[in-house]
Amino acid sequence: MASRTSNGNRSKSWAEIGSPICQVAILGLLGYSAWRYGGAELPVQWQLAVGLSIAAGFGLTVAESRETIPRPRAGLCGLCFLWLLWGWIQTFPLPVAIADAVSPGAAETRTEFSPTPEPSDVSTALASEDSSQRKRTISIVPAASRLHWSVTGLGIASLVLGSTLFVTKQGRLILLTGIAANAGAIAIWSVMQRATGSSQVVPGIEQEIFNDAFSTFHYRNAGAAYLLIGLAAAIGILIWNLAEKQLWNFGSSKSSSSSSSYNRSGYWTDLPVVGSIALSLLICLAVLLSLSRGAWICGSIGLLFIAATGLRSVGWRAIAALSVCTLLLITAATFWVAQNQRIEDRSSDLAVGHITADDRFSHFWAGLDAAWHYLPTGSGIGTYGFAHLPFKHRDTRSWYENAHNQYLEVITESGVIGIAIVAAGIVLLGRRSWKTFTQSKDPSKIGIGAAGCITLIAVAGQGAVDFVITYPANMMAAGLLLGAVCGCEPRRSMSRFDVAAVAPNKTSLLASPAATSPLAWLLLLTIPLLHSQYILGRELHADRILVATTPPGETVIPTRSECLKNSRQLQQLTAEMPDHAVAWEHYAWWQSAELRLHNLAREAANRDLSSGVIPTHQQWIIQSPLGWFETLIASAPQQQALLRDRLAPSEAELRMLRSASESLQRANVANPLIPQVHLSRATLAPWIGEAWQPHAARLTRLAPSNPEQLYLAGLLNYMAGEQAPAIEAWRRYLAIASPRRDTIMQLALQQWDLPTIANRLLPATPQLLLAITGQTMRDESLAELTTLCRNRCLQVIESDPDLSPAERHASYAQLAQLDSQPQQAAEHWENATQAAPKNIDYRLRLASLLLHLGDTRSAQKQAYVAKALGGNGQQIDSLIAKIQVQRTRSTSGDGKPPR
Repeated sequence: MASRTSNGNRSKSWAEIGSPICQVAILGLLGYSAWRYGGAELPVQWQLAVGLSIAAGFGLTVAESRETIPRPRAGLCGLCFLWLLWGWIQTFPLPVAIADAVSPGAAETRTEFSPTPEPSDVSTALASEDSSQRKRTISIVPAASRLHWSVTGLGIASLVLGSTLFVTKQGRLILLTGIAANAGAIAIWSVMQRATGSSQVVPGIEQEIFNDAFSTFHYRNAGAAYLLIGLAAAIGILIWNLAEKQLWNFGSSKSSSSSSSYNRSGYWTDLPVVGSIALSLLICLAVLLSLSRGAWICGSIGLLFIAATGLRSVGWRAIAALSVCTLLLITAATFWVAQNQRIEDRSSDLAVGHITADDRFSHFWAGLDAAWHYLPTGSGIGTYGFAHLPFKHRDTRSWYENAHNQYLEVITESGVIGIAIVAAGIVLLGRRSWKTFTQSKDPSKIGIGAAGCITLIAVAGQGAVDFVITYPANMMAAGLLLGAVCGCEPRRSMSRFDVAAVAPNKTSLLASPAATSPLAWLLLLTIPLLHSQYILGRELHADRILVATTPPGETVIPTRSECLKNSRQLQQLTAEMPDHAVAWEHYAWWQSAELRLHNLAREAANRDLSSGVIPTHQQWIIQSPLGWFETLIASAPQQQALLRDRLAPSEAELRMLRSASESLQRANVANPLIPQVHLSRATLAPWIGEAWQPHAARLTRLAPSNPEQLYLAGLLNYMAGEQAPAIEAWRRYLAIASPRRDTIMQLALQQWDLPTIANRLLPATPQLLLAITGQTMRDESLAELTTLCRNRCLQVIESDPDLSPAERHASYAQLAQLDSQPQQAAEHWENATQAAPKNIDYRLRLASLLLHLGDTRSAQKQAYVAKALGGNGQQIDSLIAKIQVQRTRSTSGDGKPPR
């Protein structure tokens, strides 16, 4: 009996000491990730996986030795593991028939963008991999899905750890204090950055320049989301103190008979209450200065939601007074740090017109088409960045790795099962948080319930307009808080003597969910955590190799030893990770680079010394796969066989060419939606007897997010004499980008007639047509296009239904200026300013033109109006100075006042 008592005391002592150690370690990992760009870097994610694995191991001993039996919500924990199970199933190889049957959208995508090659084209190396043809994953990019699954596991682990290790009053206090204190430190740093205009983020972290209205501390919207979770923790501490010291009625105490004895006059004399309020105000200021509109709205909703629960006991006057004081303090602080103008500019973007014009929101419809295509099982978690590419409705210069709407992203990647799990989780967490907040008697539970409500509002609300929850720091913070809410259940205290006294019922007790759930959940958690640690570690190893073997620029010529070394590293990496598309792509580049070096050496040995010497870097560019493609396509059919023999005359060089093509094919199988892979396959296809047109067509389909790829797609078709697809690709390029415009115009003049260029190649965009018309007037080589471009421009200005009256007059004015008709241009600019009186640019253009015409009085008037509207001070001051000089010269010249 004495030995058993001693063991029980040791277990109890370990529970008292080990629990805070685990809690502080977990919060240390959370704080570290928050200061490291939210854990967005791969090394940090691996460190988090290792740290949480160790914490879960210690948590097992703590849970086993604790006499008070925690009972987390089994349904919520079960949903978390169901999410992990579904993500693992998406990456598990299934027979092709089953995979295609359950995921017809993914099967259709593979058929279109990664068709199975003909048997004659399959080499022995690929034939040995026929198992990959017999088995297939639901995810279209299994490597990306496994990585994303591992990162998601960090958030799941945090929720389970929160529901098992932060279930005591002390644990809840440590959790709320740790999250709130870290958010307060980040808030202080961000306010200092805003006030000083500093570009240093954190010592040891890459610098970030704050040069636009959207820039904020560390990692933009995600940082504001973390601050909201910290604000939830600070509010939880505040409500805990108010309820515990009977300064405000919360939870079930609102209806208690002793509520009338509550002391409502001690708010400002209690130090913890004042400290909590001050910390909350500081974090609110940092959220405001983050310029994150989603955080503004979600934070306001969360605070109003919490304040509304106290209206019945405190009254609306107290709530209104507190709100007014808060607004006044934060407004004064924004003026103190001189950020009021940036906040006003950011707030103006909340207009419906600005929101609908933002490509992130118009992108929603492309995501909706992708989601419908991949139903019912989804494209695989973590694959949205590629999965949506074939469904983009318009060309942009931005690639969206995330949907900016987590619900749309979930249904696209995880299908019906995934969105059902997420919806059920939100409902159950909301119900649990609300009950804990409003029906508990323990002040600590009331506080954690309030924090859970605000956290859920912040996460669920911002998820509708952004992807902030995908950052590990935000996942972990939200998971810990909501997990602690799940652990707020009635508990049964039972000493070991009581268990021994009822020995016949010991088996049934241990088998009950109340007794086995903490150990069972923690034991179950170790499996995905260790698997995540393994996957992230392997990905980190692969990332180091890929960084070291990144292909250099086209002007950099590698040595043969570099090619051999990098090829060996990549060959080993692809053997370890056969579905890593980027590794196969790099491997193909270095294989083709070795073949290019062979050709350079052979040409240098055979070159006639009497002929002109071509610079080495130019020869290197000519020997690129794109140069090979141009050489072969431009030659006659009877010469192509000879050219193939010249490129790879020996068996070893022929193997290099085929091996590079096979590597690209493997990359295409691993990820069918990488545009660069289709470009590389198109350039090599003619040399190995394949048709290049299907690859070029796929490249054009996947290029809406990259203007350079649109240009190259058009260039391939141009080299092959395919006029229609070349014009289509280049017209799309010209509509969104300009760096290659001169090159496209010069190439078009070489092969196409002028009406085709003016009417088919140039997009129907007034500003672009005006720019090209001006260019044709200045460039003698394009002079023949001037009349056609001007007529096309005039036609588009007159017929474009999307132009507003102000934009139409502005376009007419610019065209009149090109025609050297300043008086007519001034009339159009005047009409444009009347149609859009707040447009600063129109007024400045009108002022400059009036100054040119000598009407200095009207020019000065327009300049001052533009300045009053908030125009650029330096530009307007320079214009006003020129006007003053012109007025002075006019007065001194004839003695009469200027017009």
